Order: sequence, then structure tokens, then C-alpha cells
Amino acid sequence: MPPPMPIRLHTARKLFSSSIRAADGANLSRACSPFRPVQTCRSISSTPFLWGSKKKKGQDPVDEDIQETRPSKGSKSSKKGSKAAKSVEESPGSDEDPHKLEWFEGRVAQCVDRLKSDLSKLRSGGRFNPETVENVRVKLEKDGKDTERLGDLAQVIPKGGRSLTVLVGDKEHVKPVMAAIQATKDLNLQPQPDAHNPVQLNIPIPPPTKESRNAVVQQAKEHGADAQRVLAKFRGDVNKAIRAHEVAKTTRPDDLVKAKKRMDTINTNASKQIKAIEDEAVKALSQ
Repeated sequence: MPPPMPIRLHTARKLFSSSIRAADGANLSRACSPFRPVQTCRSISSTPFLWGSKKKKGQDPVDEDIQETRPSKGSKSSKKGSKAAKSVEESPGSDEDPHKLEWFEGRVAQCVDRLKSDLSKLRSGGRFNPETVENVRVKLEKDGKDTERLGDLAQVIPKGGRSLTVLVGDKEHVKPVMAAIQATKDLNLQPQPDAHNPVQLNIPIPPPTKESRNAVVQQAKEHGADAQRVLAKFRGDVNKAIRAHEVAKTTRPDDLVKAKKRMDTINTNASKQIKAIEDEAVKALSQ
């Protein structure tokens, strides 16, 4: 005999309410759980994750500016383009140096040091300094097309200013090194094998002529002109930074006037220093 209807309804109501509580408890536990389900798909993005610069390591920034500001053949004006704007972006004014004046002083010092270094190489023997010989390209195989830098195969040692000694690392490379030096017309040098050392070459340097002195003096003047052009480029970068503050009205007018005066003072002193260094080198090389 089936149970009465009220009893069956009461049992069904208890079962239904217990299932609802279980479902609510599961939802509540998922909502309060600190863990989140792991996504099985990746979001697609077109933004690269690396923004590294492609600038070569060890590259001198002053040397880049010299190459950029050096006038091209047949042109009297210096190159202009995105390089100056790039320099402003790479070295913006900071809170401590909003007008880039300290940056300007640092770059001027680098420029002066670079000029002194270039002129000292000329003064140490003109176009026959060790670096010039070390940069000669040597063909090790007679029929081959590959060449090696002489400085990677031998050591060049100046002796007394009127001769050079080349110590070749491998005996088999002595003849190719000698042939490469003789074939370099700009050097006009005749290496001679040493009588006691089979891997040594002695190179007598001919006395300077009027033409060779004039060529070295011209190189010194070109180095001075390069330094002056780089200085002008640096001044332009600083002037742009000051002008940007003036347009944005982020600096008081009195501070802008002081910044411009200091910029002009740094530029004037640096220009005089570069000119004095150039004149001293030209005088020494002309003797």
C-alpha cells in the first residue's frame, strides 16, 4: 500500500532543497577560491617583446657624429636629417639637467679628446704610423679573394720614428705580408727581411717631403673642421631642448636666458680650444 500523499510530498521537498543547497555551496566555493582556471589559448598581439637597439657595440658616439656631419663630396654644406632629431630623443633633458647643458659639456670633452687622439697619430709619424700599416689588407692565398688585416697577422713596432719592425706570427705569412705592404701605393714602403729573424720585416721610412708634409697638415685641418662641425651639431641639440621648454612654458624666462648664455659660453670656449689644438698641431707638422 503506497504511503499517504503528504508523506511523499514532504520527502520530495527535502530532496529538492538538499540538491539546491549543494549547488549553491559549489558555486560559493568557486567564487571564493583564490585560484582561477588556466587559459588554454593565448591572446594574439602584434607588439614585439624586444625593443633592443641595433647599434654596434663599442661604437664611438663622437665618431658617428663626425661621419654624419662630414660634408659629402661636391657639397659645401654638412649633412642634415633625422640624425640630429635622433640625438635629441636619445639624450633628452632630465630633471637635474633640463636644458642638456651638462650633457653638452660632456660631449664637448669627448670631442676634444677625440681630436687630440687623431692629431697625436699624425704627429707620431704622419701617414706611416703603426695603425696605418696594421690596417693593410693581406691576401694569404694567391688565387683567393679573402683578405686578412695585417694587424691580426703581425705586430707593428715603431723604432726611432724613421723605421718600423713587423713581427709576423706565422712564417708562412711573411711573403704575403711583404707583398701586401709593397702593393699599397699610398704607403710607398719597401719592407726588408731581417738577416737574423725569419719572421721579422724591417721597414725604413723615407724622409718627409714637402708634398707629404702638406698632406699631413691637410689631414690635421680636416680633423679640426670635423670637430667644429660636431660642436655646432651639439649646440643645435641643446638649443632645441631650450626652445622646447620655452614653447611649453615649463621654465621661467630668467632661467631660459641664463641657459642660453651658458650654452653660448660653453660653445665659444670649446671652439677656441679646438682651434688652438689644431693650430698647434699644424705648426708642429709643418716643421
